[in-house]
Amino acid sequence: WRTQPGTAPRMRELTQSFNLMWFAAQANNWDFAGFEIYRAGEEIKANIVTRPGRAQALNEWAEPNLAALSSAAKAKDRVAFEKAYDNAIAGCNACHGISQGGGFPIKAIKVTRPTAPLFPNLDYKGQ
Repeated sequence: WRTQPGTAPRMRELTQSFNLMWFAAQANNWDFAGFEIYRAGEEIKANIVTRPGRAQALNEWAEPNLAALSSAAKAKDRVAFEKAYDNAIAGCNACHGISQGGGFPIKAIKVTRPTAPLFPNLDYKGQ
């Protein structure tokens, strides 16, 4: 397991998926948002494989939050999506508040709604 990416690279991937899903939802591209919600789940699963000590916390966060995001995306409900998104990032910040990584307090990392897309070359409305 020591040769596998740890939690930090997986969290960067998760941040990327959350950025993409946010802008997809804002553009009403619910298929794209749904795909990124799915990807977020896959990133959590990969983290659990490489860092099983974090499995309980990750599952406790992922199961309700990703389900709420997925449900909102399937319903094409931006209000429900934004509520689920805000709840998910509140959960991220709560976990960061009590976690350590590499000997550093993770409370230094606060997640917020994105204000700019990571990939400005994507048309979030889709085809």
